[in-house]
Amino acid sequence: MSRSPKYSTVRASELIRERLEAERQARERKRKEEQERRAKAALARSRAAITRQVAAAAARCAALAEQPSAVAADLTAANAALERARRAAGTAANDDEIAIAVRALDEAERLRVAAAAEVLRRSSRHAAGQLAAVRGLLAELDAGQRTRFSPITARTVDESVVLLATALDNGNIALFEQNIETLLTQVRAHHQEVTTRAAEHAEHVRTAKSTFDELAARVAGLTADAQAARTPLGELPVAADVLGTISAKLAADRPIEAMELAVRLAHRLDDLEEELDTAIERLSARREMLGSIIEALPSLGFAVDQGSFVHGEDGSIGMEAHRRSGEALVVVVQDDEAEDHRINYLRESGGPLEARACSSLKSLAEELNSSLRRNGFSAGSVTWDEDGPRPVPGHRAGAGTQERRLGRKP
Repeated sequence: MSRSPKYSTVRASELIRERLEAERQARERKRKEEQERRAKAALARSRAAITRQVAAAAARCAALAEQPSAVAADLTAANAALERARRAAGTAANDDEIAIAVRALDEAERLRVAAAAEVLRRSSRHAAGQLAAVRGLLAELDAGQRTRFSPITARTVDESVVLLATALDNGNIALFEQNIETLLTQVRAHHQEVTTRAAEHAEHVRTAKSTFDELAARVAGLTADAQAARTPLGELPVAADVLGTISAKLAADRPIEAMELAVRLAHRLDDLEEELDTAIERLSARREMLGSIIEALPSLGFAVDQGSFVHGEDGSIGMEAHRRSGEALVVVVQDDEAEDHRINYLRESGGPLEARACSSLKSLAEELNSSLRRNGFSAGSVTWDEDGPRPVPGHRAGAGTQERRLGRKP
């Protein structure tokens, strides 16, 4: 008879599969609850941020209304847009509704700038005061955003401001009056362009950071599930590396690139989650199989060596047991094809097994298979590979040729 380890393919019963599916659904519910909690917290932060921005914009409108040349109608449209932004922020229940509030706030800001330009045109102040007001509008914009989002217009406007300032210094009022209207139009358009593009960029950043935080939490949760179940991490370390790349792109202020990568990672995480749940279910089934065997061993004269339990990197599990006579048995449960699992039964030996010992091992394996069947598993007949045993990753080496050479995932 072959010196190969004896093994059987085993499949979980429908009842066991239903229980494992229920456990999977519980994990999915927990992940969904965590995701909803994180989304709720992110929404609260976004609403608070927009509420602060609306208050700041309202203060700017109020200051403009105090200008001597301002009239009540100047800011009617801007204040109405601010009120829409305030209501939208207060009732926003998701990212799309937050975006509505952001657009309303952006509209209010554009209307305020238009009103400021009109008040400036209406002003009867000295030319120097008009120029100071123009500079005040430009000072509202971040210098870096001006050169980033509207570089050509920024340079043109700055040159025009210098030209008119020089004209005033030289007493050339005619040149000033000829160009002030053009400058006002340029400043208003420049302000609107920078404000709009900066708001779009800020929304890209907010969305990308929110997505990154969610993906990081998902990767951490899946990794914790895998570690708790002692299953292989698979591609989760790769996902962590991708998160690092996304973080670097965010740090470099490249939110669109970060978001493109985040979307691809999110799709892959859906697959990884499914793969992990399947791996956890199959490992749980293998643990139950090994548990059934352990329960049956004492009735066959074997005591389990408590220090012999091992987990292979491929998800295999195994243990050793001994009789008082010193006779040893190694049992390794591995993943196999489709829904099956493979249970390897081995005797520690430094060389080929004698025919009597081989028959004894086969009989012992059949007895243990009977215990599996009684516990709801469908165990096939005991057989062996003519090509000899295969090694089990992570199993203790050095006990004999049979043990060293078993167990890679078939």
